[in-house]
Amino acid sequence: MTGRALVLVLVPVALLLAATAVAGLTALAGLAVVVLAAACVADHRLAPAAGQWEVRRHHDPLLSIGVANPVDLLVRSASRHPTRVLVRDEVPIELHPEPLVFSARLPAFGEVRLRTTLVPRRRGRYPLGRVVLRATGPLGLWTRQVHLALDGEVRVYPDLNPVRGWDSRSRHGAPASAGIRRTPKAGQGLEFRGVREQVDGDDFRLVNWRASARLGRLMITERQPERAQTVWILLDCGRVMQGGIGALQKLDHACNAALLFAHVAALAGDRVGVLAFADQVGAVLAPRAGPVQFRRVLDLLYALRPTSLESDPAGALARWRRLQGRRALLVLFTDVADAAGAGRLATAVAAAQPRHVALVVTQQDPALSRAAWAPLRTVNAVYLRAAALAAIADRGQGLDALRSRGVLTLDSTVEALAPALVTRYLELKARARW
Repeated sequence: MTGRALVLVLVPVALLLAATAVAGLTALAGLAVVVLAAACVADHRLAPAAGQWEVRRHHDPLLSIGVANPVDLLVRSASRHPTRVLVRDEVPIELHPEPLVFSARLPAFGEVRLRTTLVPRRRGRYPLGRVVLRATGPLGLWTRQVHLALDGEVRVYPDLNPVRGWDSRSRHGAPASAGIRRTPKAGQGLEFRGVREQVDGDDFRLVNWRASARLGRLMITERQPERAQTVWILLDCGRVMQGGIGALQKLDHACNAALLFAHVAALAGDRVGVLAFADQVGAVLAPRAGPVQFRRVLDLLYALRPTSLESDPAGALARWRRLQGRRALLVLFTDVADAAGAGRLATAVAAAQPRHVALVVTQQDPALSRAAWAPLRTVNAVYLRAAALAAIADRGQGLDALRSRGVLTLDSTVEALAPALVTRYLELKARARW
């Protein structure tokens, strides 16, 4: 029953009340009830039934975590009458759909496209539910609700948008992303690329004197970073990566950055491998080159979950050294809470040097900075500032402990983490550090 029907119900009620004072109105009130009931029944029958609806759901099969993913519903009516309808797509609430309910008006035999956005905060597989339609009859007195089953599922992966943005900008010759230097300077690297004429700004240490003497003008030797090198991504899935920064866990932010890094390394011709660990080594993906390897990395990152167990980086790195004999770049995603834990981590990472190049990647939590400098209006705010300053100091000592052992570090906000990591990788590659 709609609001219009409820208003019309007041007509026979008023007639019945008036019948106490005016004779003959009782029969009129009864007639009004019969007419209204018949109109409601007819309106219910005229409202579109399940067989008069067609609904299709359109979306990317791979959703990205932490960002708005569009999902379109194409609703088509086979009714001969214009229809006002409420539409609810019963997707899992964990995907945080917005909006939850749509209101639309369809002309006779019309269709409408409705768009909702999903902002998932956990990676994984999610089944999609049915679509519920509540249509109002042409008289606006009654509604008919139908349920249409739409089988399907979505998979939530690390954020794929930076990868797509990199590819799109690269195809158009634009910078790959803000904060990333797309290619190293000419002349850097070890592999021979060619010889060209010297121009202003070239480093004179790169002058090819033999070619210059033969051609009678200054010639420059161009080199490029080596290809087919090996890079490893080590992901700490232990307790320290369970904490959240914003709406996502630290491991989710690490996976997002690792995905773009793996993509760029694969495009550069390097072999990419992945090792995930907590108290013991979990998933291992042997390093390989090529675009197929990127899909393997994507599938591995999709399945990772943090645990509440204490990590054992020493055991993981010992296992990694047995897997990787030749010189490689090791990128370890973890967190540093204090100097003692960082000292143990530094000892484990230093064991991989100088044969390998190790880069430890950590994430800054803006909540600590906000707490450290929040106004001191209450006693609790004083305690909170003291705790935040102590945590920041412990973290700084931990990073200093790593650097004192010659370990490279990258400590960044989660927003700048992926661009900063790619930039550091390109710099290390251009300088032939491994």
